[in-house]
Amino acid sequence: LTSVEEPVENHVFKLSLRFRSYYKMELRDVKYERPDMAGFWIQGMEYIPAYMDGDYLVQGIDYFLYPQKSGDITIGSAKVEAIQMSPDINIGEFSTTTNYKRDHSRSFTSEPFSIHVKKHKGLDVVGNFTIASFVDKKVMNGNESLSVAIRIKGDGNIGDIKPFELKIQEATVLDVEPSSR
Repeated sequence: LTSVEEPVENHVFKLSLRFRSYYKMELRDVKYERPDMAGFWIQGMEYIPAYMDGDYLVQGIDYFLYPQKSGDITIGSAKVEAIQMSPDINIGEFSTTTNYKRDHSRSFTSEPFSIHVKKHKGLDVVGNFTIASFVDKKVMNGNESLSVAIRIKGDGNIGDIKPFELKIQEATVLDVEPSSR
């Protein structure tokens, strides 16, 4: 499940992977093995708290991905390993109605799937950004300095914004190296 219908090259999107298990399976110690995501840069991931959906326990991870190329990109199989408690037979010849439970290792594997990524056209910077500017003075006298700060926030390939030079006639502009947080 993706956050956009057609991801675009170099544009972040969310890929949601979910694991549903029947609640009576009594799975514990669930571990996820990340699928092969060659062709994508993983910006981040977020574990989704488990929740019930009818008779199913749903667990999952959201990945925030940047496709590094266009075309069909295959995401490999996701693997889930867990321990299942299951009833065992009565043990011993003289056993009464006492039943024991035994741990069984279980493994679940998804099928690989492809995502079609559209070619990016236009600007080199893609994403959802907000841009705000701030000045340190509202009133100034001649020959005083003025500091202007620009803040860019959002999701996208912000690291690809190239440094630029601000040119203002009859003013001296001092460049300060941009920082990111």
